[in-house]
Amino acid sequence: MKRLLLIVFLCIAHLTYAQTGNVYHEVFTKKDGLILDVPSSLVFDNDGFLWIGGMSLDARAIIHSSKPLVIQRFNGNTFHNILLPKKVNEIRSVSQIYKRSDGQFYITCGGLNNTVTLYLFNPVTTRFTEVPIEWGAATAKNLSDIYFYEGEEYLIIQRDREISVNKLKSSLAIEELFSFTSYENKFKVENTTVFIPYADLLIIGDDNFPLTFLDWNGNILHRYAADTFLRTRDIKANKFWIENTFEYNETQYVFIDGDPQLHEVDLENRSVVPTNIPNTSIDASSFKSINDAQGNHKVIKAEDGVLQFFELGKNGFKQTFEATIFKGTPVLKLLSEDLTKDLWLITDDNELHYFKFPTDEVVVASFYTYGFFDPKITKLEGNTPNVYRPDIFEEYLRRTREIVSYILVFREEAQKAKG
Repeated sequence: MKRLLLIVFLCIAHLTYAQTGNVYHEVFTKKDGLILDVPSSLVFDNDGFLWIGGMSLDARAIIHSSKPLVIQRFNGNTFHNILLPKKVNEIRSVSQIYKRSDGQFYITCGGLNNTVTLYLFNPVTTRFTEVPIEWGAATAKNLSDIYFYEGEEYLIIQRDREISVNKLKSSLAIEELFSFTSYENKFKVENTTVFIPYADLLIIGDDNFPLTFLDWNGNILHRYAADTFLRTRDIKANKFWIENTFEYNETQYVFIDGDPQLHEVDLENRSVVPTNIPNTSIDASSFKSINDAQGNHKVIKAEDGVLQFFELGKNGFKQTFEATIFKGTPVLKLLSEDLTKDLWLITDDNELHYFKFPTDEVVVASFYTYGFFDPKITKLEGNTPNVYRPDIFEEYLRRTREIVSYILVFREEAQKAKG
């Protein structure tokens, strides 16, 4: 009986949600415990808790504050703070929290005097282990985000003007695959650095150095002109660098900084070109794209307080959501394990947003809740429901799920017909 009542209460919640006809939205801020003033990284742990990294204004170097920086764990209701390790060059920011296949995290930290440190972090024991990186005599030291491809983790390391592509082993060993150097322009590898891997080649680019196609031995196959990245460049000329990327139908699509037109990677000609798909222009000063593990994608646009969601199809971008929820035009960071169900979005002005999308589960819950109030199943004795025919109750659910399964088949057939 307790199990049935729990299901019923959940169904009632879903039914209320379904009746709104809208995406469910909730926002968490400093008053809820989000103390990071500039959040910049999101990840789930194996238990489903959300972890957040970023920067606190109290921890900025210019303030000379002794207040240590933290990462935060969110259980859906309460934020918990975990102190970062003490260093000679105090940690001032977290640029990435990346989850390994074993559930542990890599955390990339920036510190005083332009230092950078990579940690392995166990979210269960909260133990930090510094990843040893050989910097040599380099004075400019920088790390990219960590990228996953074909079961391996990759990391780009900058030592002065040398850029190396490396495999990051589970043992914390770093295996250098190759390196290359550019003397034409000043550059800085960071979390905006793009790494797009394929079986035979990879693409590396940044807002500080030109887009480069290389094979896995480090041979440069094609390199875009560096003139727009030079200090002597025409300041009116836009740099040709990839700002956002996502995959759809086995094609890598990208947005070039300053160009609203969607581009795609042309592997045959080793170039990035405007897509031939119509209606694929998004003009915004702040937007992000995301793929989930199932291959679903969304493009998220924020402009003058308005948030919009888009999805790409054969006829171009289709807008799926719009709401006025921001004060201005924030920088966004996205996270979702299944974009058909929900999305977490964090902004650089201390806001964490959660969006839950309507799914077939809502249909199931609605029918199930309707069945719960059927007098053939339940009697209300005072304020207490008494389910005296649970067999009929379960039959309602079975039938509803069968209907939903038919709907899924029809959808698949319709999708095949479109393709």
